[in-house]
Amino acid sequence: MRCEDILRCLADYLEEDLDALTESCFLDHLEECARCSALLHTLEKTIFLSRNIWSRQLSPPRQVIRRVYYQVRIHYRHR
Repeated sequence: MRCEDILRCLADYLEEDLDALTESCFLDHLEECARCSALLHTLEKTIFLSRNIWSRQLSPPRQVIRRVYYQVRIHYRHR
């Protein structure tokens, strides 16, 4: 896999929605590429912190969550 492939697979990886072969290639690339590994770590940390903040407050409407989530996925799939 190349770095561009990793960007396209990030959302599916985070959702645990990659097939076994793609996930294996994805993880192999992360072991060799510090840049992609750092990006994944940053995204995971951002998600963790965001969930932590939201859990202390009222949750936004599910429609808002879905809209933001899909916009992020669309943005990264077109890169």
